[in-house]
Amino acid sequence: MNRKRAPGKPRRSKRLVLFVPGLQDIGGASSRTRLLLSELENRGFELRVVARSSAGRRYKRTRRRNLTIIEVPGFSHRRLGLLLYVPTALIAGVAWARSASAILALQLFSQLYVAAAVSRIAKLPLLGFSTTSGELSEGTLIRQRRGSRIRMRALRQAHTIVSQTRFGKEEFRALIDTNVIVIPNPVDIGARVVHSGNPSAYFAGRFSSEKDLDVLLNAWEKLNHTHVGARLFLIGTGGAHRSVEDAIRAQVVTRKLEEFVTFVPWTDDLESAVRTIDIFVLPSRSEGMSNALIEACAWGKVVVASNIEPNVEILGPDYPLLFDVGDSSSLCEQLSVALTDESTRQKSVALARDGVQVCRTESVINQIEDLIETATRTRH
Repeated sequence: MNRKRAPGKPRRSKRLVLFVPGLQDIGGASSRTRLLLSELENRGFELRVVARSSAGRRYKRTRRRNLTIIEVPGFSHRRLGLLLYVPTALIAGVAWARSASAILALQLFSQLYVAAAVSRIAKLPLLGFSTTSGELSEGTLIRQRRGSRIRMRALRQAHTIVSQTRFGKEEFRALIDTNVIVIPNPVDIGARVVHSGNPSAYFAGRFSSEKDLDVLLNAWEKLNHTHVGARLFLIGTGGAHRSVEDAIRAQVVTRKLEEFVTFVPWTDDLESAVRTIDIFVLPSRSEGMSNALIEACAWGKVVVASNIEPNVEILGPDYPLLFDVGDSSSLCEQLSVALTDESTRQKSVALARDGVQVCRTESVINQIEDLIETATRTRH
């Protein structure tokens, strides 16, 4: 629902130019982007978007009254994708920025650098939204890759950097002296789904190296010694970067795990796909804020997750089903509890639902709208 403008509050241009990850890519960054675009469009913003599609194989243009999207193909090749994305995004961004009020980069890689150039040319405020933290954080990769001085300059140009968690904020504050705030990923919170009691769990997302899926397979193999017939569903695909899909599929075959590990293609209707699965497991060693995690919390799933900072920030330090990151024995123990201990299951669901309240979509979009309004004032 649109918020009413306060009496006497000046009306500013509501056109935004956004540089975003691929809208059809698998993963939390793309999921968050799709939801943000939908909500901002519903609130009357006029959106002009250039998306960098990692695996796309052709240019695609989408037009509606208040939304124009150009998707630039990447052909699953990072350098080729960059060569195609940068000139397209610069040309479109500069043309669109003439009547815009702000520039947004919904990922702090190539999207940020193009957005910074357009922001400088058009003299518009730049807002940068981070997507990762920890060992694969955008801040860490900015320092490690070539051209770090140019990348840091782009960060400093931002009016505000938006982190998903307090942990991510501290990472950026240690990297650069600029305004960094926390706005979590949005999620719709509905009625809790009644548990089925099926001895099963699921992982959903990209099959990438930082998800530690080999640790999950080790734990599930141990679990089946005592919980015979318990099934694990791996929902997703490898994606264009850091994919371990082939290796994980090969492990399942060579270790004869097919009878209790099932691969499921990615679906946009994940909620329906996991309706009869009570347990969600997230073994990641690096996350920004996992969309799959906050969705599982919102749906009333029993969550078993690694004890990395971004997960703890949502679930809380007293959450009973955290396990030591990278430790398959610890994960196996917590999965066993999640399958059998009803009091722990109920406590976990209650804590997870409480923790994810800060992610309610309306609250998150209100914060983003306020941020855009504040940034826009700097050019008036």
